Amino acid sequence: MTSLRRRFAWLVTTLVLVGIMQLAGGQILVSRFESSTTRIDVAQTAHQVMLQSMINAETGIRGYQLTANRDFLQPYTAGVARYPEALRTAAAYTGDAAARQRLAEEDAAAQRWITQFAAPAAAAPPDTSGPRPGVSTHGKTLFDAYRQAHTRTEDVFTARRQAAAHQLRTTNSILQGGLAVLALLAVVLALRLSERTRRLLLSPLSALQDVLGRLADGDRSARAPVVGPPEVKLLAQTLNACLDETARAEAGLRTAHDTLLRQEAYVRQVLDVIDVAVMTCDADGAIVSVNQRARRLARQPIPAHIRDLTHVVHTGNDVQPEDHPLARALTGQTVAGLEMTFEEPDGSHKAVMVDARPMRDDAGHLIGAVVTGYDVSTLRAREAELTAFAGIVAHDLRAPLAAVAGFADVLTHDLDAGTEIDPDVLRPTVARIESGTRRMGQLIDDLLAYATARDAPIRPVPVDLQPMVDDIVSERTAHLHAARPSETSPPLPSITTGALPVLRADAPMIRQVLDNLIGNALKYTRAQQPAEISITTEKSTDEWATICVADRGIGIPAEQRHSVFTSFHRAHPEQPYTGTGLGLAICWRIVDRHGGSIAIDDNPGGGTRIHLTLPAAEPLATTAHADGT
Repeated sequence: MTSLRRRFAWLVTTLVLVGIMQLAGGQILVSRFESSTTRIDVAQTAHQVMLQSMINAETGIRGYQLTANRDFLQPYTAGVARYPEALRTAAAYTGDAAARQRLAEEDAAAQRWITQFAAPAAAAPPDTSGPRPGVSTHGKTLFDAYRQAHTRTEDVFTARRQAAAHQLRTTNSILQGGLAVLALLAVVLALRLSERTRRLLLSPLSALQDVLGRLADGDRSARAPVVGPPEVKLLAQTLNACLDETARAEAGLRTAHDTLLRQEAYVRQVLDVIDVAVMTCDADGAIVSVNQRARRLARQPIPAHIRDLTHVVHTGNDVQPEDHPLARALTGQTVAGLEMTFEEPDGSHKAVMVDARPMRDDAGHLIGAVVTGYDVSTLRAREAELTAFAGIVAHDLRAPLAAVAGFADVLTHDLDAGTEIDPDVLRPTVARIESGTRRMGQLIDDLLAYATARDAPIRPVPVDLQPMVDDIVSERTAHLHAARPSETSPPLPSITTGALPVLRADAPMIRQVLDNLIGNALKYTRAQQPAEISITTEKSTDEWATICVADRGIGIPAEQRHSVFTSFHRAHPEQPYTGTGLGLAICWRIVDRHGGSIAIDDNPGGGTRIHLTLPAAEPLATTAHADGT
């Protein structure tokens, strides 16, 4: 394919050639015309001098003849003397043969006038009588012949000038025609070049523009078509090579970025999974990263800088910004085992054990700091609970144990003394020993149940409450139905169960909750009144079910409802009801570990209602029924 550069060079050359020819041709024509007209002008000027010289000579002769004064011959003498020089000049600048012939004829006429009339008249003596008529007529005839010859010569000069002008116009027309042809050729070449440029240059460049537009819009697959002249092809190939290299670089960057994001997500997931709060800052104290545990621990928005962190140490003193573990770590210190207190939005406090260390790069330069913390609130609560637990257990175990030991000492003393023991006397002592051991056994069972409710793993399965409640009621009331009725026997309880849902929970734990609640309802009854208990479903959805255990017993004072779920709390310590104070605490812990809730309120008409909300395995059927026991 012919290069556009070569075609453009041809166009420029043609235009320059046209210009040069226009300028040179015009210059040559003008020069030749000026040379020709200059010679004609010089010849014509000399020719006019010849005429003027002859007129002056003729005037001098006439004046001399009229006045007979020789002074009037001066114009004649000057004219005759000037005439030959003018003749030579005119002849020298006359290059045309016809003009030379006319000039020779004119000179011959002039010489005839001079020799035949003027010279004899000038040489004749003065004659006061004036010129003779015949002679004057002959002189006039000769001079008129000269004038006619002069006119013919002048006509030749004029024709010569007109011919030169015509030749100039003709030659100029030919030159302009040739130049017009060249100009037309240049225009045609320009049009062809324009069309070829549009097809071979503008179209590819337009395609390049479209490619650049697509690239600007985010289409990284756009490539330029390799078409057009060599220059445009080279441009397209270079652009495509750059785009391919950029695509490879972007692919590498995307791969590296994706790898970095995966690594970052992996590290973030690791940090979010661990049960340790982690917070980092840069060397200027700006917070860089906070894991989920730290956010949950803070329970408030994390500030952008460590100077805005507001925590207090376990002594209750505010931590100044410069004394914060992160700030201390930024100075190069290592903080270990510092217990801090986080204030919760509800005003409560949470104890956190904090460690902080500086972070350095490979060169040892400080680049930031990291602080870790783990919640020790549960540990502190268990420590307090253990302290209370130890005191209560020691008291509750010591009393029955002391009774058992005391009665055992009495029996041992009587046996050692050889005293005969009356069975009627021995029976109350043994009964008291049995009562003490039962109390210790119940306390131990409750302690084991409490520990299980707190620490045992939960294994959720579908739990149908209907048969479970029926079985608990049967076990709790079997001894009452088996005993012989007497005047002192307690009245039989009235227990009603409605349609109960299927839960998704740990079956043994849920059984323990219901057994404790039904047992309490049977235990805390009014004197000489039968227990009235109902176990019903208040609400059942796809996700949750609420069960109500209601009784007509002695109830729970309103001022104690907020604390009945705490360990070793007894609502009626002054009344003769046995118990360890762990039953409702066990219920609350089991329900809480299942993600549910437990609440107490009054039963209209007397007694207590306890509401349990637990995860449901399936919604309760709409066709509920009730059975009396």
